[in-house]
Parts: sequence; structure tokens; C-alpha cells
Amino acid sequence: MMLEVFGSDKIQNMIDSEQSIGLWLNVDSLGYVISVQKGRGKMPEPQLGLMVDSLRAYFKRHAVQFPICYAFEDNGLTYEEQLKNALEDFLESKNKFTMVYFPGELLTSYEFDKFRGYKGSKFDYLLLKLNEQKIPIKKKISRGKTKDDKNDNTRYHPHRPRLPA
Repeated sequence: MMLEVFGSDKIQNMIDSEQSIGLWLNVDSLGYVISVQKGRGKMPEPQLGLMVDSLRAYFKRHAVQFPICYAFEDNGLTYEEQLKNALEDFLESKNKFTMVYFPGELLTSYEFDKFRGYKGSKFDYLLLKLNEQKIPIKKKISRGKTKDDKNDNTRYHPHRPRLPA
């Protein structure tokens, strides 16, 4: 997504400069981004503001989903009971937030693999790791529309199919 929004030159420069960005996202119960609450980054403020604005616009045009992670505790409940409680709590709560970071732990992994003999650049390492991942297919919104546009009095919802008119 970052490559799509900002292009390879900007991302390569960002990685080489060891810049990072973190976003506080409001998501629905399936992990689809509803809005960007705020962004933080290890970069100059004007650059951070422009990047956050670009990502907000991207999330408005595309239905982007992030995995939702739960932490389980040693509290006497079984895994299944904890999972059931976590899912019920998540589905019942109105505001759901998740944090996402770029490049995340990429540079730590790069340094480890470099120590083990990897010879490529940080950017080449990013591309290598992306090729190793299963990347979910995002849903595109019609040109000129946003995921929040109404059509025939039906609100777009990224994980509910639309009924024929």
C-alpha cells in the first residue's frame, strides 16, 4: 500500500533515511479502516502531515483491512473461552482502534539477515519480504466515489454485498 500511495523512490528514501510512520486507525469489527485518528512519525512535520493526509485519502477511496490481534492472558480461562470473550467484546464495542507502523520491524529483520549474509539494500529487502507475503486484495471504489458515498439510499459497507436495485 505504501508503495502504491507514495511510489518506490519516496519509500526507498524513507527507508534509507530510517524514517518511520505510525497511524492510529479506527477500524470496524472486521478490521476495515473507518478513519485515521492521528499519525506520528520519525520524520519532519511537514512530510508527516502530507503522508498522513495522503493515507487518509487512500483509506477513503479503498476498503483496506488490517488483521485484528488479541492478547490472551493466563487467567484460568481456556483459549476458546478467552477467544469467545474477546470476540464478543470487540463486536459490542463502538470504537475499535489499531496501530500500524511502517516500516515496522523491517529494519530490525534486515540487520539480522544482513549479519547472516544478506547483501542487498534495505529497499530490496522490503521488496523481498513483500514477495514472501500473502497480500490481501483490496476492494476498489468506483472512480470519483468514496467508500462512504451513498447510492440508492444504501450505504457502502466493504464487507457486506450490495443488493441489486
